[in-house]
Amino acid sequence: MADSLNIGTTWTVNVPANSGRTVSQNLWQYSLFPMATAPSVMYPCDGLSNMNDAQLMNFDFGTTQFLDTSTNMFYQIMPMMKQWMAQQAEMYQKIMSNLHSNSSVTVTKPGTVDGTKVIKESKIKSVLNKIATDPANKDRFTKNIEYIDSKGNKVTDKNLLQRLIQLSKEYQETPDTAEISEENYKLLWDIAGKYDKTGELSTSDYKVLLEIAKNPGGPGAYKKPEEKPETKATPMTDIANYKKTDVEYKNAVTNIAANYKQALFGWGTKYGPLQSATDSITADNIIEVYDEFNRKYGVNEGETLIESIYNDFDDWTNSWYGITGSASTFTAIHDKLAERAQNHIEKYGDKDGSLKKALDNFNAQFESINDDNYDSKKDSIKKMFADIISAIKNAEAATIAKEKAQKEE
Repeated sequence: MADSLNIGTTWTVNVPANSGRTVSQNLWQYSLFPMATAPSVMYPCDGLSNMNDAQLMNFDFGTTQFLDTSTNMFYQIMPMMKQWMAQQAEMYQKIMSNLHSNSSVTVTKPGTVDGTKVIKESKIKSVLNKIATDPANKDRFTKNIEYIDSKGNKVTDKNLLQRLIQLSKEYQETPDTAEISEENYKLLWDIAGKYDKTGELSTSDYKVLLEIAKNPGGPGAYKKPEEKPETKATPMTDIANYKKTDVEYKNAVTNIAANYKQALFGWGTKYGPLQSATDSITADNIIEVYDEFNRKYGVNEGETLIESIYNDFDDWTNSWYGITGSASTFTAIHDKLAERAQNHIEKYGDKDGSLKKALDNFNAQFESINDDNYDSKKDSIKKMFADIISAIKNAEAATIAKEKAQKEE
């Protein structure tokens, strides 16, 4: 037997006696909104509908919170995943490098004699001055000594300190023609290193310094170095033609540019291709790779290779969770460009000094980049690389023109 239930003034619904809501309806729809409900839903509302709507609203709110939390977790996990991927790529590269070279990583020890290379080579002069000003050594180092110079002349116008500084300076500037032998120079360096560590100069070490000052060339005395045969650099014209025609060289440039594109375009940075490209650039192909990337890929994206690298890293050195910044990638490119510029200066000259000036400016600007100013340096970084590349191209073009003119004479 069913009871009659009046709802409002219009609708009447028969409800089975002693039962809750049993009419057929979609419980995942809000009864408060009739346009979204099935015809069987009681309308406009009843207690069960209100309870159902309240539960659905709680469910919606909980679902939204779950999605928000998941999104936040995603943004926290992704940097960690990037770091892990970078570490795996680095480990893989080291393993492959060791397998390729069939060698293990070795650690170079600083010198075989106590003190050798403990100080920097440039500090020998300052350490010698320090020894000479020590009250225990001052009288011995400031007295003039008698020695035979490289031309066989007897000299007594220098004290021990002046003589040792003169010999070390000559060796640092021109080791091939220096009066002091390599063995004696290293011995002087070692003694300076020991004094810098201990603050003491033994009598035996003093006698060694005195003997070096008197006979810097050692038992064999002074020997004029053999003249090195003059070497002629490969004509720049031949190098340019080789780069245009050699299939292997052109394929290498194409592959490196493609690896940079794969690493830098799309979602996230692919560290494997990036490392492969960075390891493959050389002084002889870096400009060609730069041009190939810009011509094939950069023009479509509206950015050069340098801009693409910049855009993929938020920091100069390290970002969140230790992910490597752009410093290492930029440094590799910087070093190859600097090497190419220096090679051209040494092999083909730099008559007006323009390439040397551009190289010095490039090095100075690059050294000034740090974590504090990286975010504001995108345009200047792009320009500093573009400027040195332009300077190298101009120098190489001028050398080719000079070679052509000489050939036609």
